[in-house]
This record gives sequence, C-alpha cells and structure tokens, in this order.
Amino acid sequence: MYNLKSFRHDLVAGITVALVALPMALAFGYASGVGAAAGLYSAIAAGIVASLFGGSRFQITGPTGGMVAVLVLVVSKYGVEQALLAGLIAGVIQVAFGYAKLGKLIKYIPFSVVTGFTAGIAFVIILSQKAIITKAPAVVLVTIILSFLIRYLWPKVPVSLITVIAVTVIIELLHVPTPRLGAIPATLPLPALPEFSLNSLKELFKPALILASLGSIESLLSAVVADGMTPDEHHDSNRELIGQGLGNIVAPLFGGIAATGAIARTAVNIKAGASTRISGVIHGLTILALMVFLSPLVSKIPLAVLAGVLVVAAIRMIEWENIVLLYKSSRDALAVMGLTLAVTVFVDLITAVEVGLIAAGILFIYRMSNLGIYQDESLIDESNSCEIAVDTDPRIVAYRIDGPLFFGAAERFIKTTTAHPKINFLILRMRRVPIIDTTSILALLSIHKQLKRQGCQLLVSGLQENVAEKIKATGVWEEIGEENIFAWTRDAKIAAQNRLSEKIHIPTTRNELRTS
Repeated sequence: MYNLKSFRHDLVAGITVALVALPMALAFGYASGVGAAAGLYSAIAAGIVASLFGGSRFQITGPTGGMVAVLVLVVSKYGVEQALLAGLIAGVIQVAFGYAKLGKLIKYIPFSVVTGFTAGIAFVIILSQKAIITKAPAVVLVTIILSFLIRYLWPKVPVSLITVIAVTVIIELLHVPTPRLGAIPATLPLPALPEFSLNSLKELFKPALILASLGSIESLLSAVVADGMTPDEHHDSNRELIGQGLGNIVAPLFGGIAATGAIARTAVNIKAGASTRISGVIHGLTILALMVFLSPLVSKIPLAVLAGVLVVAAIRMIEWENIVLLYKSSRDALAVMGLTLAVTVFVDLITAVEVGLIAAGILFIYRMSNLGIYQDESLIDESNSCEIAVDTDPRIVAYRIDGPLFFGAAERFIKTTTAHPKINFLILRMRRVPIIDTTSILALLSIHKQLKRQGCQLLVSGLQENVAEKIKATGVWEEIGEENIFAWTRDAKIAAQNRLSEKIHIPTTRNELRTS
C-alpha cells in the first residue's frame, strides 16, 4: 500500500537521481548531434512514461551512450528531424517486441558478447569527441581528473554535476576562451510529429531496428541489475519492453532523442531508497524543474566540459572486472568479446551483436562436440534440468545439476536454486556438470549471495576438476568459501547437519569442521 513514507522515499530518490541524470542528459544529447536540449527532453518525457508503464519498479530511463553511438550516425546521414523519427519508429518496434513476448530472449545473449558490445560503444563515444578534445585538451583533462578525484573522495555525491559546476566556474573566473553550450529552452516544446514520408520510413527502418534492439538489450540488462540489488523485486521483461517503447514514442514528439534504461542511474535510484516507480516520475519532473529555473546557467557550460563528462562515462561503461574475469576463465570467450568490440568500433552495432552471437554459437558447438568423449549418456538428463533430491531434514535441500552450464541456462539456474526462502542449507550436486562458462560462474556467485541474504548457506559438492579450476581462477571459489565445497555430497550433508546441531556457532574453517 502506497503511503506518505513511501512517497518520501520516492521523493528523495527521484531528486537524487535527477541530479545525477541532468549532466548526463545534456552530454548525451549534445553528443548525439541533435542538441543538448534533446537529451533533457528525452530524460523528462521517456523517463516519466517508461517509469509509469515499464516492467521494473526502479528502472530510470534516459539517454545513454549506446543509443548516442547509433544516433550520431543517423544524424550525419539523414539529419536531426529524421533522427527523431528513427527514435519514434524504434519505440513502435519495442512495443511490438513486448507484445510478441521477446523479453526473455535476453538470457540467450552471452556474457562475452554483452561485455564486448558495451566496451565497443565506450570507444565509439570517446572517438566521437576527438574534435573537441583536440581543440581544448586542457579543459577536457581537468574535467576527467576532477571527476575521478571527486568520485574517489566523495563517492556518494552526484559526481558529474559537481564536476560540471566546478570546471565551469573555474573557466568563468579565469576567462578562458572556449565554446559554450549555448541557449537551452526553459520549457518543453509543444508535441509535434516529426516529418516523414513512405520513403523515409523505409530508409530509417534499419537504424530504428538497431535502436530498438540496443535499447531493449540495455534496458533488460539494467532491469536484471535492479533485480539483483533488490532481492524481492522481479521485473516483467515484456512489460518493460512495452514501457520503453512507449517512452521512445513519446520522447520524439517533444524533440527528445531515443532513450533506454540506464544501469548507473537505476542503481543510484535504488541506493537512494526508492520504493516504487513514482521515483522515476519524480526524476523526470525534477529535471523539468531544473531546466525551467537553471537554463540561463546551463547555457554557460563549456562544450569541452561535456566532452570530458562523456569520456568519463565511456571509461566507466567498460566492464573492466568482467574483462579480467573472461581472461581468467576462458580465453575463447575473451576472443568472442574482442571480436564483438572490434566490429562495434569499426563496422556498426547491430552487426557486432550478430557476429558476436554467431561466434559464441560456434564456440558452444565446438565445446559440445568435445564433450561427447567424457559424458556418460546414462547419467545425463536430456532436459538439462535441476532435479531436487529429498532430504530427511526440511532445513536442508539438495539439487542435482545435470549437463553443461552455459549462458542459456544461467537464469533458470539462479531462479530454481533460490526458490526456497525458509531453508538453512542448499546443497548443489555438480558431479554431472562437465563444463561451465563465465556467465554460469557469475550465476553461481549470484546464488551464493542471494541465499546468504535469505539466511541460507550454499554448499557445493562433486565438482569436476576442470570446473573447479575455472571457479578457482575467477575468485568465486574464495567467495563461496573452501569450507563450503566438498568432494562428496554425503560430506556436505554431514557438515550441514553438524552446523544445524550446533545452532550457536557455525564453523568457518576446515579445521573447525574436523573437530565438530
């Protein structure tokens, strides 16, 4: 039930995330080639509509680097008006995706492809700012250094906003000659349909499909991240696509560029204490209020400062930890990531996704063809299902995992094994898992953390040598704890029973287990 307390939480969260989103909306709007104001219009219109109609309670929608990387190409080839039309068409496609129930397809996009895709977009954004960086390298460098310094010293403040204000004030005081952002309208324009013809609709269909696909992928990934930060939250992926599509239909009517769910802004919203989707509406209204009252000041922001903000955003987009994880766990997957990155930078985004998926599919087939040598068909469940094994103590539940764990099964792996909120120990019997990929290793870590939040301890038994080595290489072995990993299921059950019988003290080392 929505009450005053919930509204207070949403109000604080909405205002907080608006302060974070404002400079990003300006920067991405400017970088798209449509104009800084178009970024603000998008954050307001798409942000409010997607929050109201989307499938995640905490999703914050607005301009992002991925969409900008496509829009800048559309603007250069077709012009500003057609870029707005492409965003509107993309919204229609996203709504169609949602009604066709394509939301669940996100789980079939491998971790390596998403990582390479995201890194490629980051490089595209940085390269798009080459001209301004060349003209005012000192201003850009100061902006970058100050941004990282503020983030290091005060990680909870709206870093981008403070950086933009600080550097702009410095330039004003020193009278540094540098191009400024220019006049920003103080109100939303009246809604109007972008000009179009049958020929333009045909020409814009492919870029619109790219925008729709990219926006859907990014939004659903952001919704998954939101679910991970809020254990009781489970988004509706198809409804999320419809909400994002409606947002992208409305935004161009007000002159806004195509938008998508933003992972960083969604995380800020959750950390700021958001209770419901009203926080996203407040975020949009707050940006509108800031635009109305601060537009004269916004016009004085140097373009080089926005370029610096974009470079910082691009650097932070690159998932460095995930790249290291790929390097440690699978050089083949790392190669797929590198290929996706290269195609993103040197060809285009939609081709990169296609090439990445094909490469990941070939790699999967190659691995499966080698597995036939080691698998005992009499032990493999053809459905690759997670089969429950009944235990005498209801506080202990065991699952047997059959078959290779790959990206396609990762979501089900998490959902099935965390569906028992009132147990104390969950044992994963993994002797029949002959191979595991990076996505599933991350899923295993997610299961461990989610169970821990539920007051449940994860125990793992029967890991094959190559699977154990991969888990060790990524550091997930240490996260789970060596004392919770067993060679045999019976040892795991005995350990669980012993820990339950002690009640007061749960052993944390192997030596304690031996003496228990």
